Amino acid sequence: MIRRKTLTGLGLVAILGLGMTAVPGAAPDNGSSPLQRVLDVLNSFGDVSRSWSAALPASERFVVLAAFNNESVLDKNTGLVWERTPQHDTRSWPSAQYECLNARTGGQMGWRMPSISELTSLMDPSRTNPALPADAPFDIGGQAFFWTATRRALFTDLAWGVNIRDGFVDDYEFSLNASTWCVRGGTNSDEP
Repeated sequence: MIRRKTLTGLGLVAILGLGMTAVPGAAPDNGSSPLQRVLDVLNSFGDVSRSWSAALPASERFVVLAAFNNESVLDKNTGLVWERTPQHDTRSWPSAQYECLNARTGGQMGWRMPSISELTSLMDPSRTNPALPADAPFDIGGQAFFWTATRRALFTDLAWGVNIRDGFVDDYEFSLNASTWCVRGGTNSDEP
């Protein structure tokens, strides 16, 4: 069997971008090529190599995005964009998936339910009521339980959820009602 190595996503962009690095003191490219426009957008995010390895304080970690009508928050620890105000009503798991896939938060589409790892990445284990970092710019209202896209292994009718009040993870039957907190960015194997 012959194995072939292929380039994907950022690997290809990185290789193509090697020959297009900016010369110090030179005028910016102003987007004369599609590749340069992509590189300019990627550079605008800052050092993305820190994603998932950063542990910034809330004052530096979260950025309310004006371009999303201040309805979304960038988490610089993970590179994910979260709804600033999650859905305050509750719904079943299939309905929650539908809600995120059709969300237009901040005038943008491309939302999805988070994986269990993504949602728990927002939790601060030293805090309760809510278990979010101090000064995090979210308005979760009185909601406690939030769905994730992660199904429980070996069970066909259960998915993992998070109790935002204490940060604990538990499984819920698809038919039960819980809140929906949509996320944007990246992809995960738990997507519907």
